[in-house]
Amino acid sequence: MLGYSKEELETMGVEDIHPKEDLPIVFREFMRMVSMEHSKASHLPVLRKDGSVFIADIYAVRLELDGVMSLCGVFSDLTEAIASENRILEEKAKAEVSETKYRLLFENSPVGVVATDDKGQILLINKTLTELTGYSTLDFNSIDQWWSIAYPDIEYRNQLMEAWNKAVVESMMTKKSHASSGSYGVL
Repeated sequence: MLGYSKEELETMGVEDIHPKEDLPIVFREFMRMVSMEHSKASHLPVLRKDGSVFIADIYAVRLELDGVMSLCGVFSDLTEAIASENRILEEKAKAEVSETKYRLLFENSPVGVVATDDKGQILLINKTLTELTGYSTLDFNSIDQWWSIAYPDIEYRNQLMEAWNKAVVESMMTKKSHASSGSYGVL
């Protein structure tokens, strides 16, 4: 982990395996472990023989060696955990940007839009739909309720629903498309 031999490590102290600029923090944490105030020092920089630095959690374990009470440090390299955490944070930031873009597009669309869950429950209605119909999420909770309120004539409603469902099915079909390159693609 550090790149030193066992013999080299036996001659080294705390000050030899941590960056000089971090020694005040390291010594403070070391003294807290010696006094058994706590048994773990979190996220401390550790210096390798080659000069590179990694972050580790250090656990203190008291044990007796040749009749002398000693403090054994167990190091846990956090490099992968930190990299993983950073990837998660980056993905979360990307998702937040994507969600913000979607929300802005949804809210500012010149077309009335409603978002539902898989059971037809209304999640969002954009302001354009509210302006066009006068209805908001306070007026209905589901698509079924919306159809009933927006089209109270049951016969007319059924015609519209049939046309709507047909259009939805057709929009999901794949279609052969002519590309600018002269080739055909499937949409």
